[in-house]
Amino acid sequence: MIRWLGADDLAQWRDLRAEALRQNPTAFLTTLEEFLAKSDASVQAQLSRGATLGGFLGGELMCACAYSRKSAHRQTQHRAEITAVYARPAARGSGIATELMRYLEQHARAQGVTQLELDVEVLNSAAIRFYEKLGYTQYGVLPSGTLTDDIARDDLLMVRLLDR
Repeated sequence: MIRWLGADDLAQWRDLRAEALRQNPTAFLTTLEEFLAKSDASVQAQLSRGATLGGFLGGELMCACAYSRKSAHRQTQHRAEITAVYARPAARGSGIATELMRYLEQHARAQGVTQLELDVEVLNSAAIRFYEKLGYTQYGVLPSGTLTDDIARDDLLMVRLLDR
């Protein structure tokens, strides 16, 4: 089942997000410490905005991503960004992450979005292959896109053009 997360999903979201940050600390902009320091009220408020999509198997949150329109400006309102994508290792290969991303594409189309954008660490080959299978293409590299513990990591910029 795919659905937008809300305040009632706090415990499962906290568990999934903490796992993601623990397992792949360089893949996200938020650190585990920063996330754990957030109050339940602030995380619930974030979830209540309806910008985090979750994929469930057997009632358990197995994958998620965040979605946001690029801006309200007329010239860029056709663009949206996908961030914070994570699937539990047990869910990989199950199809739930693909279902989540396809659901997101349909949602974006309904909003008039024709271009989805994301970035991924250039060394994250599994994620890159996943995005490419979904139709995302590489359009650039951001040198030193992130800096963690004084180690610069490049980000691969990817885009998916949606049918109108």
